[in-house]
Amino acid sequence: MAPPLPIGAADWQPAASDLAAYRQAIARLLPLLETGSPAQRLAAHWLAADDRQALDPAAALAISLPGAGQDPLLAHIALISCPQLPECPRAQLLAVTEALAAGDANLQLMRLQLADPAQQSALWEAVSQAERFGDGHQLALALLLRSTEPLPATQAVQQLRLQSVTGQAAAAAMPSLRAFAQRCPVAVEVTAHVLQCRRVAALMADSPSLLTAGLGTGLMGRLALDPAQRAYWAGRYRQLQWLTQAGNAVLAAGHQDARFVQDWSQLGDRQAYANLLQRAGLPAQPPARWQPGMPIPGY
Repeated sequence: MAPPLPIGAADWQPAASDLAAYRQAIARLLPLLETGSPAQRLAAHWLAADDRQALDPAAALAISLPGAGQDPLLAHIALISCPQLPECPRAQLLAVTEALAAGDANLQLMRLQLADPAQQSALWEAVSQAERFGDGHQLALALLLRSTEPLPATQAVQQLRLQSVTGQAAAAAMPSLRAFAQRCPVAVEVTAHVLQCRRVAALMADSPSLLTAGLGTGLMGRLALDPAQRAYWAGRYRQLQWLTQAGNAVLAAGHQDARFVQDWSQLGDRQAYANLLQRAGLPAQPPARWQPGMPIPGY
């Protein structure tokens, strides 16, 4: 596989011929996915959306609902699609996802958005007592990367592939991340609610996804109870920024690294960037005086 250009290369613009080649390759891939598993059919619908980077909620719910009791990604998609519809089968979806959502803060948070007011207190308790945050971003990203593996290995097509799937996966993740951020404003005193928010935000901060980890780390800073905690979480956030910026600098320099996309799909972009820096001879932690936005030493 050709080495990917930096994912964050906002100034990169594909040639018209490259964009046409990418769209033709996607068009050839879609019929294969549309006859596959529910997850593959979901990927096909996602890829067909292309520039919109959003799923049609009715189609997404129809594809994901039958498997929403067994597959965390299908459950996540069903739960974010249903509230967008005038006739959302709320009771059915809450029942279907009840067992799968046990212990998963992400799914419980999405179920909370569907619940009647009388159910919301118990569901928020389930969110705050969860043992993990089933990251919708990483689940979506892994599916889309797996589904697009057959695309041509030219550099431009691979860059378009990565730009497309990252945007689509981020769009899928944002409803649950936004809902949690709204429930957990800046802490001004220690309350039971603040402690519950901190527990979930700490799970998010350990996510394999840089998007979710960054939001969780930022929330932990907002919910810090003293200056020492704020400094600690500011340091954690700085390290995430170093991973992203240094990794993109390595990729922009043309670093030949065939393992990056594989790591990204299997381990998450956080570990993929850490592994990339290690192979490039850069530290996982930022230099002492480095701050986000500063140049990467050697690049």
